[in-house]
Amino acid sequence: MLQKSKTYYYILVIGTLMNITAYVGILNLQSSINIEENLGTISASVMYLVAVFICIFVAPLLLLRAGAKWSLVVGETGFIAYSIANFYPRFYTLIPGAIIGSLGEALVWAASPLYLSHLFREFWTSQTEESNEPMDNVKNKWFGQFYSVLKSGQIWGNLLSYAILYGGRNLNVHNVTSDAVLYANMSSCGAQFCSKAENTATVEKYVPASKVSIYLIFTFYLCLQFISVLMHSFGLPSVDSLNKGSCNFSSMRAIIWNTLKDTFYQIFYWKQILLTPSYFYYGYLISYSFTEFTKAFVSCTIGVQHVGLAMALYGLANVLAALVGAWISHRFGLAPLLCFICLFDLGNYVAQILWLPTMESRYVVYVFGAMLGTSDGIWQFTNIANAALFFRENEELAFGTVQLWCVLGMFTGFLLSGVVCVSTRIYSMIGILVLAGTGYCIAEIFRRNHSSSSHSEIETILNHNSVSIIK
Repeated sequence: MLQKSKTYYYILVIGTLMNITAYVGILNLQSSINIEENLGTISASVMYLVAVFICIFVAPLLLLRAGAKWSLVVGETGFIAYSIANFYPRFYTLIPGAIIGSLGEALVWAASPLYLSHLFREFWTSQTEESNEPMDNVKNKWFGQFYSVLKSGQIWGNLLSYAILYGGRNLNVHNVTSDAVLYANMSSCGAQFCSKAENTATVEKYVPASKVSIYLIFTFYLCLQFISVLMHSFGLPSVDSLNKGSCNFSSMRAIIWNTLKDTFYQIFYWKQILLTPSYFYYGYLISYSFTEFTKAFVSCTIGVQHVGLAMALYGLANVLAALVGAWISHRFGLAPLLCFICLFDLGNYVAQILWLPTMESRYVVYVFGAMLGTSDGIWQFTNIANAALFFRENEELAFGTVQLWCVLGMFTGFLLSGVVCVSTRIYSMIGILVLAGTGYCIAEIFRRNHSSSSHSEIETILNHNSVSIIK
C-alpha cells in the first residue's frame, strides 16, 4: 500500500503538470494570436467570470457527489474543450469553449489538492516504521513539492511555445514583410500601445508567420491534455467523499446556502476589507502579465514567437521568488517583504511607462518579464500567509475569499485588455497597489496593537498577582 500511494502520487503530479502546462501555454498566447476584436482576452474574461459561479455553486456539490478523482477529470476535460476551440477561433467557438473551460479553472485547483490529501492519509497510515518527522511537516513537504512542480508548468509550457513558434518563423506563408520593416517603428509599443491605434493593423507582429505553427503547438498541447485525462481516469483509484452517503437534495441546498452566507460575512469583515485590495491586485497583476505585457511589450517589439521565452523567464522568476520570499519572511517577517514588493512593483511600473522601445533596447522586455514573475511569486505567497495570519480561526473561508478576489481581479483585467490603453492600465495598477499597501499597513497596525494590548493585559495580571503574593 505504501508503494501504491507513491505511485498514485506521481501519476497525479505528472498528469496535472501536463494539463496545466498546456493550459498556461495557450492562455499566454491569447492576447497575441487572437488579437482581432480582442477575442482572446474576452474569452479569458468570460472563463474566469463563469469560474467564480462554478466555485460557489457547482464545485462543492460535484466534489461531494463525484469525488476528487472524477471532479479532477471533469475539470481537465474542460481545459481540453478550450484548447479545441482555439483551432478555429471565432466568437461562436471560443466563448462556448471558455465557458466549458471554466470547469477546469474552478475544479482542477480544488480537486487535485483534495486527492493529494487522500493519498497522504493512505501513505501515512500504511507506514511500517514510525517517522522521525511530525505528520504535519511531512504533509507540508508533499504539498510544497506538488505546488512547486505545478508552478514550473509556466516554464515548460512557454518553452514549448517558443521552440515551435520560433522554429516556424521562417515559414512565411501569409506575409512577406521583413523583420527590419516590421519592427522598425516601435513608437506605439510598450506603455504607448493602444488597441485602437494603428499598430494593431499590423497583425504580422502578433500572429505567427504560418498557421501550421499554430496548429502544431495546439496539437502538442492537446496531446498533453488527453494523456493527462487518460492517466487520471485509468491510473488513479476513485475516492468517494466522506459525506457522500448523506448528501441529498436538502444537504446540497444547505451547503450552498451556508457557503454563501459564510462567504458574505467573511467578505464584509473589516479586516478582510482592508486586505481585499491586495488579493484583487494580485489577480489584476496576473491578467496584465498575460495580456498587455505579452501583446504590447513582447509581441509588438520582438514578435509573437518570443512570447514563450519571455513568459518562461517569468515562470522561472516566479518559482525562485516564491522560494526566496518564504525564506525572507521566515527570517524577518511578512511586513518587510511586503514593503519591498510594493516599492519593487512601483519601480517596475514607472520604468515601463518611461521606457521607449527601440531596436537597440527592445530586449529589455525580458527584464520586465522577470520582474513581473518576481512580483507574482511574492504576492501569491504573502496573500496566503496573511490570510493564515489574520484569520487563524477561519482559514478555509479566508483562503476561499483570497481566491475569489484574485479571480475577480483576473476577470476585470482580461475584460479591460484592449478596451483601455496600456498606459491607463499601468496607472490603474499603481493606484490599486497604493490602496493595497495602505490597507495592509492599517490592518497590520491594528493586529500589532491588539497583540501588544493582549500582552500588556497578561503582564498586568501577572504583576498584580506578584504584588499580592509579596504582600
